[in-house]
Amino acid sequence: MRSVRPLFAVLALTVTLAGCSGFKSVTPEQRSTVIVRDHTLTSAVAYDRFMRWAAQTYNSAQDVIQYQDKPSGSVILKGIHSVNRGGALGAQIPLTYTLTADVRDSRIRFSYEVGGIAPGSPKTMRGPFSGDVEKMNLFFDSLTNSAMEALGSTDDF
Repeated sequence: MRSVRPLFAVLALTVTLAGCSGFKSVTPEQRSTVIVRDHTLTSAVAYDRFMRWAAQTYNSAQDVIQYQDKPSGSVILKGIHSVNRGGALGAQIPLTYTLTADVRDSRIRFSYEVGGIAPGSPKTMRGPFSGDVEKMNLFFDSLTNSAMEALGSTDDF
């Protein structure tokens, strides 16, 4: 009778390697995402609505408005978002990111850049890896949608 241990070892190795496919290093270009959206507002109105959204969304010690310039329509926001790497422990990896928004008449450009592991995290954490960036891009899509929803809202009362 043959031992089934080698079979289990091969199976465990296969599952481990398949799970690591998201742990490929990323290039600086892969860390950046640009999304351009159209709207129907003047740049002044869109900027004001965007800034209201930013003040409500970036209001903690880890999420801050870094720079704002109304005449140019530019805003830079910094934040931290944790992604789940899964696995048995469901490790949450806190990654820094920067959002640069350029508000113009009838359009807005969202430029996102994934940074690294958030300051104060355990030194054993590494990344970001390709799977982390994919999860951050999903988060960026939801942030963009939230901001565009705010641009579409009116403040009439």
